[in-house]
Amino acid sequence: MSEPEWEVEEALILLSYLYAMSVDVTIDEKQIAHSLEQKPNLKENIMSLAQQLIARGEARGEARGEARGEARGIALGEARGVWIGKIQLLEQMMAGAVTTTAELEALDLQKLEEHFAVLEQTYSAKFKQL
Repeated sequence: MSEPEWEVEEALILLSYLYAMSVDVTIDEKQIAHSLEQKPNLKENIMSLAQQLIARGEARGEARGEARGEARGIALGEARGVWIGKIQLLEQMMAGAVTTTAELEALDLQKLEEHFAVLEQTYSAKFKQL
């Protein structure tokens, strides 16, 4: 997409419209449309700028969403890995059968925490002296 070529007057009018629209939500859109019809070149430039701003906003929002989702996914994966390791270590300490990593990876975080809590209670009852 090529950059619009504006004259100073058009750029100032464009900025004025953008400012007015962002400050006063009661601006009459019909009045603005009528003003824009008087200068077709300005209308074209305003619309192309609006489209560019929308596209930039969408791209930024998408990038932020991806970054947040990725960070949450990493954090969740790390948390699940910690619980899997704790479960397998506790199973080894109790000299029982150790659940495979694949089996534990099939469980969600809450199930892993619950499984560990049950194992911990069993371990405490068998090996800890009160």
